[in-house]
Amino acid sequence: MDTPLRRTSISFKRIVDLLVWGTSGVALAFGVYHLTLLNSAFIFWSSVAYVIGLFSIAPIFHADMMLRRYSYQRLASIIELLLIASLVLNGCGALGWYRTVYHYDDFVHIATPAMITWGCGMWYTARIALRKQMHTLPKRAWFIVIFAVLISLLWEPLEFYGDQLLGTKTYGQADQAFDTWYDLLMDVVGVLIGWLVFLKTRVAVLRWVQKKKKAP
Repeated sequence: MDTPLRRTSISFKRIVDLLVWGTSGVALAFGVYHLTLLNSAFIFWSSVAYVIGLFSIAPIFHADMMLRRYSYQRLASIIELLLIASLVLNGCGALGWYRTVYHYDDFVHIATPAMITWGCGMWYTARIALRKQMHTLPKRAWFIVIFAVLISLLWEPLEFYGDQLLGTKTYGQADQAFDTWYDLLMDVVGVLIGWLVFLKTRVAVLRWVQKKKKAP
């Protein structure tokens, strides 16, 4: 028997599926445009990587036996939305917003680590949380903060050396002479924001994504 909650979950998944397909089409067209007309292979392969990531989330979650206690489709859809948001933010940057919109780069460096931290936190807790333990923060969950900060520390050298080797323009922002320091500071702020939001929302989100038994 279909319940209102189950119908709502199915509708949410269908909406996200449409967003995944629509965003993927736009991203690929965007990448082909940069490859053929602007000679930017970096943007093209970045678009391809995002699309592969979007279509890999659901199968990865489906194959995870630990997530079978939950409706993995709901959790996968949430992670897909986070990846779509990241794609849109970086896509706008590739259109020139990093250079033309004041402090847009700082905003992206706050939002992206926040989403990574929150998403990793939800994935980690969903894999091990049981009904009686949803209010208990899993041991070593704070490693998620360390993981997100390490990603930020690794990304800055990749930006710098990637520009040198590939001719991209991801490093540095107009009117910011110390771009690396700004970025690292914003990354840490983003990680802390993501962690605080995770702490406040994890129980409610786990309750929503947790698999509900069908009514007899």
